[in-house]
Amino acid sequence: MTALRPARHNGATQWTALPWLWLAGAGVVLLAIVLLVVTVHFGASQEGVYVPPRWQNDHIIPGHIEPQSPR
Repeated sequence: MTALRPARHNGATQWTALPWLWLAGAGVVLLAIVLLVVTVHFGASQEGVYVPPRWQNDHIIPGHIEPQSPR
Protein backbone atom coordinates (compact mmCIF):
# COMPACT_ATOMS: atom_id res chain seq x y z
CA MET A 1 0.00 0.00 0.00
CA THR A 2 2.96 2.34 0.07
CA ALA A 3 2.53 3.04 -3.67
CA LEU A 4 -0.65 5.03 -2.98
CA ARG A 5 1.02 7.37 -0.51
CA PRO A 6 2.92 10.46 -1.68
CA ALA A 7 6.68 10.17 -1.46
CA ARG A 8 8.28 12.27 1.26
CA HIS A 9 11.76 13.67 1.19
CA ASN A 10 12.95 15.58 4.25
CA GLY A 11 9.34 16.04 5.41
CA ALA A 12 8.15 17.65 2.13
CA THR A 13 5.75 15.92 -0.22
CA GLN A 14 7.05 15.29 -3.73
CA TRP A 15 4.11 16.15 -5.98
CA THR A 16 5.57 14.21 -8.90
CA ALA A 17 4.72 11.05 -6.95
CA LEU A 18 1.00 11.86 -7.28
CA PRO A 19 0.17 11.26 -10.97
CA TRP A 20 -3.57 10.84 -10.27
CA LEU A 21 -3.76 14.31 -8.77
CA TRP A 22 -2.19 15.84 -11.89
CA LEU A 23 -4.41 13.77 -14.20
CA ALA A 24 -7.57 14.76 -12.33
CA GLY A 25 -6.57 18.44 -12.44
CA ALA A 26 -5.87 18.26 -16.17
CA GLY A 27 -9.23 16.55 -16.69
CA VAL A 28 -11.07 19.32 -14.85
CA VAL A 29 -9.31 22.00 -16.90
CA LEU A 30 -10.08 20.23 -20.19
CA LEU A 31 -13.73 19.76 -19.18
CA ALA A 32 -14.05 23.48 -18.42
CA ILE A 33 -12.52 24.39 -21.80
CA VAL A 34 -14.83 22.03 -23.71
CA LEU A 35 -17.94 23.31 -21.90
CA LEU A 36 -16.96 26.91 -22.61
CA VAL A 37 -16.33 26.24 -26.32
CA VAL A 38 -19.58 24.30 -26.77
CA THR A 39 -21.61 26.95 -24.93
CA VAL A 40 -20.14 29.91 -26.81
CA HIS A 41 -19.71 28.59 -30.35
CA PHE A 42 -22.70 26.34 -30.97
CA GLY A 43 -26.44 26.75 -30.91
CA ALA A 44 -27.31 29.82 -32.95
CA SER A 45 -30.82 30.84 -32.05
CA GLN A 46 -33.44 30.98 -34.75
CA GLU A 47 -36.38 33.35 -34.83
CA GLY A 48 -39.76 31.66 -35.04
CA VAL A 49 -42.08 29.24 -33.33
CA TYR A 50 -41.08 25.63 -32.69
CA VAL A 51 -43.65 23.09 -33.86
CA PRO A 52 -43.09 19.65 -32.26
CA PRO A 53 -43.27 16.42 -34.28
CA ARG A 54 -46.76 15.09 -34.84
CA TRP A 55 -48.66 12.22 -36.42
CA GLN A 56 -50.79 13.28 -39.39
CA ASN A 57 -52.41 11.14 -42.13
CA ASP A 58 -50.39 8.04 -41.23
CA HIS A 59 -47.11 9.98 -41.46
CA ILE A 60 -44.82 11.53 -38.89
CA ILE A 61 -44.28 15.23 -39.53
CA PRO A 62 -40.87 16.11 -38.04
CA GLY A 63 -40.46 18.97 -35.62
CA HIS A 64 -39.44 22.27 -37.18
CA ILE A 65 -39.31 26.00 -36.64
CA GLU A 66 -41.87 28.10 -38.47
CA PRO A 67 -40.63 31.60 -39.22
CA GLN A 68 -42.47 34.48 -37.64
CA SER A 69 -44.55 36.58 -39.96
CA PRO A 70 -43.12 40.05 -40.66
CA ARG A 71 -44.68 42.76 -38.56
